[in-house]
Amino acid sequence: MFRKKILLIISILFLSTLQCFAQKTITKTEFEDLVDYANCRYTAKYIESFRDDEIEKENIDKYDKNIKSILDEATIKKSPKFNELEKLLKNNGWSKTFTELTQKVCEKKQKFTSNEMNIKDAIQLLQLDGKLGTQLKNEVERLSQEILEYYKEETQSSENDSQSTDEQGEKSLMEEYKKLKKEVVLLEGIAVGVLVLFIIVLIFMFKKIKGRESIIKIVLGSDRIRNSFAPKKDYSERKGTYNYTLTDKDVNLIVDKVLECLKLNEEEKRSNQPTNASPLKVTYKYLKGKNEKTFSREDNTPEDSFFRISNESNDTADFEFFGNEKEAIARRIFSDDICEIVSGNYQKAQSVEIIKIGKVKRIEGGWTVIEPIKIKLN
Repeated sequence: MFRKKILLIISILFLSTLQCFAQKTITKTEFEDLVDYANCRYTAKYIESFRDDEIEKENIDKYDKNIKSILDEATIKKSPKFNELEKLLKNNGWSKTFTELTQKVCEKKQKFTSNEMNIKDAIQLLQLDGKLGTQLKNEVERLSQEILEYYKEETQSSENDSQSTDEQGEKSLMEEYKKLKKEVVLLEGIAVGVLVLFIIVLIFMFKKIKGRESIIKIVLGSDRIRNSFAPKKDYSERKGTYNYTLTDKDVNLIVDKVLECLKLNEEEKRSNQPTNASPLKVTYKYLKGKNEKTFSREDNTPEDSFFRISNESNDTADFEFFGNEKEAIARRIFSDDICEIVSGNYQKAQSVEIIKIGKVKRIEGGWTVIEPIKIKLN
């Protein structure tokens, strides 16, 4: 009965807060500020998606120099207005972004047709549709959460300011709460917390104990546990403690939990035991004597070789570059018959990145390339 009363009071308080937040409305000016802020966030995220695009490299440099810091500093209360954003984008190579995204977001201001709007409806209007909605889905969700948190804090602040108007109702609730507090002899939350704490302690104490009787014996004979659960005659308002008694039911509950944890611990140990199987060792052979796309011989040492093979099967093997990258670039060893240079060139390259290993086939004592290696010269 006491617990039901406590839950009733908590529910009233929670529903009152939730109802107040759900009814939070904003003005047309506030909505337009949200649109401007959303425009900055969406535009910034969209442009960042082109950061690794070689075609947009020059425009990305302009963005970093003239736009990025302005968008990063935007807030819900203070953001660049549409006209300012239009000028920044068009003057720095992002006219297409302005037309396809920024301008369309700004048009959402026209959907505010009444004197005020519920904040959840406002957030719904800020969503993006179509391809852009999919591409910027994560940013849209983060923005929605940020706006909710912002107005939640603002609502809570407003509630504090208007506290004096609800003083009588709050006083009544507090009196009821104090009355219930005096009637409560045992707080279930504290009891559960204490039980969990001692279960953890017991797990460490009983790591090597297998039998239930042994566990019960230690539980009943433990001064530390008995003292912690020993009856306390008086309730202390200052310390916030209540009467506790270690009953047979409590003992059995603790023992059951310890046995369960011990069983899980043993199962985890068995699952983590290393297997006797050892990993397969990869064997490499190094190709030498190149003539067009055929290597005349193989060797077990890498000296004077830039290519190696592995995983031989049915007269075929994996084929890859291996050796000093700068020397390989200087000697221009990546000829068309054995390699495909996906991007980059010898003049500016400092390193070699393997995109895909190739394949070779054993033919008359040598190895012939049947699938060239794909590389990038960086």
